[in-house]
Amino acid sequence: MGRYNNFTHVAYKYDSQTKLYSCYLEEEPHAVRESGEQIKTSNVIVIYAKQLLIPGDKAGRINID
Repeated sequence: MGRYNNFTHVAYKYDSQTKLYSCYLEEEPHAVRESGEQIKTSNVIVIYAKQLLIPGDKAGRINID
């Protein structure tokens, strides 16, 4: 499960029969708004980056290196 911030949780679950990853948002299937079809992909790329709070920023925003 990935975490973009403190309130968004995303996960991809692999289906060996279709050989696709299905996307989940907050543990529910994440779907395309217009069609209602669950988002699926054949590849998932994970990128790690250093995150630091912006000094003095009262909104709690971060810099990503």
